[in-house]
Amino acid sequence: MLIGMLNKGVLALNIPISGLRRRVLLTKIMEWNLRYCILDAMFDKNFRIKHEFKHDPEHLRKRLRILAAANLLVSPFLMAFLLIYFFMRNAEQFYHHPSSVAARDWSPYARWRLREFNEVGHLLSDRLGFSRDAASKYVAQFPTPIVRQVAKFVAFVSGSFAAMVLFLAIVNDVLMERHLAGHNLVYWGACLGVVLAVSRSLIGEGVPVFDPEDAMTKVAKHTHFMPRHWRGRAHTREVQEQFERMYSYKALLFVEELASVFLAPYILAVSLPRCAEAICAFIRNNSINVSGIGEVCSLAQFDLERHGSRRYGGPSTVTREHRSRQGKMEKSLVSFATTYHFWEPPHRLQRDVLDSVHSHVPPQHQGESILRTLDERTSRSAAGSSEFGWSQVGNFATREVHNRCRNVSIQGSLLPPSGDIGSCSRAPSPSLLVHNEAPRELLDVGSAVERLALAQTALQNVYHNADLTKPSA
Repeated sequence: MLIGMLNKGVLALNIPISGLRRRVLLTKIMEWNLRYCILDAMFDKNFRIKHEFKHDPEHLRKRLRILAAANLLVSPFLMAFLLIYFFMRNAEQFYHHPSSVAARDWSPYARWRLREFNEVGHLLSDRLGFSRDAASKYVAQFPTPIVRQVAKFVAFVSGSFAAMVLFLAIVNDVLMERHLAGHNLVYWGACLGVVLAVSRSLIGEGVPVFDPEDAMTKVAKHTHFMPRHWRGRAHTREVQEQFERMYSYKALLFVEELASVFLAPYILAVSLPRCAEAICAFIRNNSINVSGIGEVCSLAQFDLERHGSRRYGGPSTVTREHRSRQGKMEKSLVSFATTYHFWEPPHRLQRDVLDSVHSHVPPQHQGESILRTLDERTSRSAAGSSEFGWSQVGNFATREVHNRCRNVSIQGSLLPPSGDIGSCSRAPSPSLLVHNEAPRELLDVGSAVERLALAQTALQNVYHNADLTKPSA
């Protein structure tokens, strides 16, 4: 539900500070509050959504304001908890890798924004983990000269003094016991080493060849996120700033987490109550009852007739109010079919979208169905084929992945052992799979990410030449 709300822009989570209003504050604290106040509280004991969460915005406003007051009361304790938690989690890493303080990572908001419908957490982590190198290379396309010059100066000074301390230790180790400003030289040598490592990490490894479009394409290969206003504009300052808000310094993310202790009450009491009607309307219009499960978000059912976008293969009759933005529904469908190879799409429109991906591969690989039967996959696995048992993007993607993995000595299969194939003969629904995560042993991480990237690249190529002058989907 939260993924759909962020995709539709329902939640007002911007920081209420001048100059930072474009930055979205979705930290762990805000996520806990949203879960407690909305996402978990909306269900009754039968997993049906309560009436007040669909038709009573005033009730939701009251809950948000009560929770804001509770956050304000416990904010000192939350601050102490976060400081202790951060120290216990990162002390060992910072001790062994001081340069990690200047490292970047995807923000919590980016993780939820990039997460696809029915995507489980560990698969998202794998996918974003493979995108970090490409994301770092894109950020490195835009160095900050002032930061680099200051970092070089600090590295030179700290390195000089560290070398002096090391020289004194070689000449006479007794000198290391001498005190300077209340501490011995061993202490100052350790501090200088940390400063040197951090400053060197800020300097970087030099400026790469300036090609931001290629770098952004490599990032989108794994994130599956390429807004229309980013296409062809990866070199602009606007796109760079938007990307860096999603792929930020870890130290800045921690500062945001601390700041959210005091900003969360304001957002809960002022910002979110203003969009209470939009939240209730989203829950009311995007929830359906599934037999045996309860009410779920209709976006999780891959209902292309209701939420598809014509620019990505969906029907043209879907209204702007209901369709997903930036083709997220179609991208999620391709990702789901790629990951859960034993799942057979139950609806014709879903099969048409997957077939359209196959129809746009190179001509020499066309003419083969994008969906093979389970019996064909079973016989392939039983025969011990060295090719991957993956059917969702046709032989083109299968051969491409096989060739790539053969070049780097990676072999594997996404199919379970031949004796367990029968358990997959009845494909579960997407909603069932999101509640019961796929067994880790069914997935080979490297090959899964490779296949998913190929599938998403094919989908992007299908509709890449769409008329960009029309309103965004």
